[in-house]
Amino acid sequence: MPSPSVNHFFSGDKSLAGSPYRDRHAFFVDVVAIYRQEIAHLTAAGCRYLQIDEVPIAVLCDPRNREIVRTRGEDPAELITDYCQAINDAIAEKPADMTICVHLCRGNGGHGQARGGYDPVAQRLFQELRVDGYFLEYDTERSGSFEALRVVPKSKKVVLGIISTKLRELEDADYVKRRIDDAARFWHSCASVRNAGSHRASKPIASPSTTRSASSPISSASRETCGATFKLRI
Repeated sequence: MPSPSVNHFFSGDKSLAGSPYRDRHAFFVDVVAIYRQEIAHLTAAGCRYLQIDEVPIAVLCDPRNREIVRTRGEDPAELITDYCQAINDAIAEKPADMTICVHLCRGNGGHGQARGGYDPVAQRLFQELRVDGYFLEYDTERSGSFEALRVVPKSKKVVLGIISTKLRELEDADYVKRRIDDAARFWHSCASVRNAGSHRASKPIASPSTTRSASSPISSASRETCGATFKLRI
C-alpha cells in the first residue's frame, strides 16, 4: 500500500491552507486512523504480509529535493521524522503475526525522482521504523554506497534490489555476487554464502525487483550476516 507520507509530501503544508487541519500533525492523525482501519480489514481478510511503498523518504535522500522542500518553507529533517512516525502510528495495532516491510522507491520514470545514498535518512529509517524489513534499490549508481547498511538492526531483513528493471542488459552473475559481498562488508564478518538451485530452497523475504520473468532460469544467492539476510535471485 502507499505510505501515509504520499498524502502530504507532493503538495506539502500549503495544501492544508483553508482545511480543517491546523498543521500536518493534525492531518496525519486522520490519515493514520484510515490506515489502521485498512490494516484491520486486511487482517480480517487473512493478510499476514503487508508491504508499504515509501517514496517521499527515498526522494529526500537527494540534496536537491531537500532544498526544494526548504524553499517551500518546510524542514526536510522534520518531514522524515513525521513520515516515519506516521508509519509507526499506522501499523501500531497490527497483529503480532503480521510481517510488515517497507519498499523504498525513487520512481521508474526516466531517471527517477532522486539520486543519493540512504545515509541522510538511515538512522530514522532503519532504527526508528518499527517494521520487519526493507526493500532497497541498489541497481544503479543513483542509490549511493552500501554504507548506510551499518545501522540496520540485526533483527531486521534487508532485500537488495541489485538486478535492474531499467537496463536492457542482463547483469553478470559474478557481478551480482560481488555486489552482495560489497554490501556484506558493512556488516560484521560472521557470514556464510549459500547457493541454492531453486528460489524455493530458502524462505527469506524475496524482492520482486530481482526477478526477470516467470520463465527465466532462476537461482538463488543469499548472504546471511549477523542475523540479517541479503537475498536476491539471479
